[in-house]
Amino acid sequence: MIFYIAVNLTLVFLLQSQSPYLQPASLESILYAGLACTVSSGIAAAGKKIPLKICHELFAIGCLLMWFAYWRQFYRSDAPMFYFYPVYFVLLNAFLSLVFISRRERFDDESITHLRHLSGSTLFHPLLIALLLLVSIVMTGHFLLFPAAMTLLLIRYTLISCLEPYGLNKR
Repeated sequence: MIFYIAVNLTLVFLLQSQSPYLQPASLESILYAGLACTVSSGIAAAGKKIPLKICHELFAIGCLLMWFAYWRQFYRSDAPMFYFYPVYFVLLNAFLSLVFISRRERFDDESITHLRHLSGSTLFHPLLIALLLLVSIVMTGHFLLFPAAMTLLLIRYTLISCLEPYGLNKR
């Protein structure tokens, strides 16, 4: 999820530098860009022409942009969540990549079976996670719902990436 990490770090940089690109007038365009990414990822996933990993990354970027633009209407621009959530997502993604994805070729058969079972469980169902993420964007009063839902999406992405070499990831 290189582009997702780049978007997170760009948001933090633009916030720290108090960039004019993040003024209230530009929030609407950021919201629409996030909506476009989210809808296009859904269409791409349904069409099954683009790899599932790319669809997940595009959806994650879209949700991040929509969350950022929508929540900036309700909270001050210097609210800690706008700095900490993107950094948390980058660190979590780096951790999952280093610990699991980079070592996926070394998994034994039993681990692959467990990962496949976990990937097929209801908790990591892609539609459930997508719905939870979209609902969490609208529920501005529940601060931890969005990072929890994004964490589930990042774990789902990790499961897909780990099962990819074995041809076991499910759409």
